[in-house]
Amino acid sequence: MTSNQHPRHAGNGSGPSLYWHDYEAFGADARRDRACQFAGIRTDMDLNEVGEPLIIYCQ
Repeated sequence: MTSNQHPRHAGNGSGPSLYWHDYEAFGADARRDRACQFAGIRTDMDLNEVGEPLIIYCQ
């Protein structure tokens, strides 16, 4: 990270943002069970969507 970047910025100079994510797994034992899906969306500080959502299905 360069000195002019902040972790809360989207990286495109648009100002502070939040990244909302959800991680899904099968089962109830985190030591044995595997991930099945990850999804995330970035919003600005007024909760307006910024960019495209990310959805990954694990195989």
